[in-house]
Amino acid sequence: MSISEKEYLENLIVELVLGDKSIAVKIRNLESIDEDFEQLILALSKLTIYYKESKNISKKLSYALFDVIGCFTQSTRFYSEDEVQVLEDKIDRLYEIIINLYES
Repeated sequence: MSISEKEYLENLIVELVLGDKSIAVKIRNLESIDEDFEQLILALSKLTIYYKESKNISKKLSYALFDVIGCFTQSTRFYSEDEVQVLEDKIDRLYEIIINLYES
């Protein structure tokens, strides 16, 4: 993976997690996050492979991931039980990938 691809993926993650149209904003607005979530998972999966060869994870990426799980849990009170279960499943999947990233 090139440095420019790594930077692109990190910027994509930052935008998906912290941007004006982030996953958190979409959750608060009761909008679909499926496409964005899959982009986030794919970008994190690719970076996990990259960071297996590196000892340090960038500060920008760490900052974006610092409270990414919180963006899923803050607005669950607006969702039905079934929708909350779907969000919780996404949280579990995301958490697993983040653990893999930091353990790599």
